[in-house]
Amino acid sequence: MRFTVHQKQAEVLQDDTRFKVFGAGRRSGKTYLAAIWLYLRAIEEPRPGVNYGPASRVLYVAPTISMADDLMYEVFAAIAENHIDKEWRSRLRFRMTNGRIVQLAGCDRPRTLRGGSLIALCLDECQDIDLPEVWDRVLRPACGDLKAPVLFCGTPLPHLNFPWTELYRRGESDEHPEWKSFHCNSTDNPFIDMQSEVDQARRDGVAESVIQQEYYASFDLVNTTQFPLDNLPKFDQCPEGFTFVTFDLQGFSDISSLSIKEIKRLDRTAVVAVTITPDKHWYIRQLKVGRWKVDETAEVIADFIKRWQPLSVGCEKGALFNAIRPYLLEALRRRNMFIKLEPLSNAGTSKANRILWALQGRFEQNMIHFPAEWPEWCDELVRELMSFPSTAAHDDTIDALAFIDQFADRVPEDGGVPFDEWEEWDDGEYVEPIDDVTGI
Repeated sequence: MRFTVHQKQAEVLQDDTRFKVFGAGRRSGKTYLAAIWLYLRAIEEPRPGVNYGPASRVLYVAPTISMADDLMYEVFAAIAENHIDKEWRSRLRFRMTNGRIVQLAGCDRPRTLRGGSLIALCLDECQDIDLPEVWDRVLRPACGDLKAPVLFCGTPLPHLNFPWTELYRRGESDEHPEWKSFHCNSTDNPFIDMQSEVDQARRDGVAESVIQQEYYASFDLVNTTQFPLDNLPKFDQCPEGFTFVTFDLQGFSDISSLSIKEIKRLDRTAVVAVTITPDKHWYIRQLKVGRWKVDETAEVIADFIKRWQPLSVGCEKGALFNAIRPYLLEALRRRNMFIKLEPLSNAGTSKANRILWALQGRFEQNMIHFPAEWPEWCDELVRELMSFPSTAAHDDTIDALAFIDQFADRVPEDGGVPFDEWEEWDDGEYVEPIDDVTGI
């Protein structure tokens, strides 16, 4: 059997973890994936030592019975056509050629789902399902005797459905080896052009929180109240100003023994370049984030500095700054660049308070501008802003951006030379130094 699927769908179908959670954006192929998965479960041979009774069935559950009909019936009928012995449209039921029953149902009346054992179970559009009632109380016990595999599909709405988010987090955790989570953006589907739709939605003023949830399937959107992001100001051409670079460093310990899930939770290095204009508006020129070894990190930052030629470069003072400083100075020297690296203060306060102090008011006043062409790193920055201050999400990029605040006062309102301390002669005349060596 051959199916035309994209890479993210193939990863789910090829995985043998019992509980799979597929968090995906709109039009990414959730229902088509679910139909193939149900079909494969319905025709596969029983696992050794497992006997399917006459009441055992493969079950697909949508939020309502009409959604089960609209979403799945025709799709499943087309995929499983060669193995369907009989179908009952009014009951949303199929009997396969091997005698197994595939049932489509809604969970608007959860108690009607009770009864019988389950060979396999798919819960679709989980963000609209009362999971504690439907899954924990009704359906999970029915999966127990046959150890039925379960597929959860849905688009994240974490601020509305926390149990759905918790299921996804469980699949990311090493503490639950029988669970695994998969993530898919709308734009990961190569069979349709969703990127143009996302771009059009932004041009039409659709809230960025909606775009991140519906298209990019972000499970990190714990709240959307800290930073107003619905109408971010954008620029095609950056006005005249002074550019600064700051970076937030990861740890440089060996991670070769860590699992993929553990690596995903580690901090990353983020480098940001921002131009500040005399009216104190910030224009984010570029952001780069990733995990590299200490010498590789120095090369990345040096290339970043060479491109933007900032007035000042800064990083939070401490052990990580001391560790990378000699590597970075050497990397800059090879590029014939000699710039002072400034250790920045954490202001003696928590990271959350420092980020809020530096960014919240500026976002409220529309003083932070994003590139109009919206490169990929903008998505990462917006995701962190919307999930802040969740401990389950990264904050590396917004931490690096917040450090720009410590350079903001260096930009004079009249557009003059940005010095920390400077002095003007009252008469404006040149004063000849007394000593040629000291200049005094």
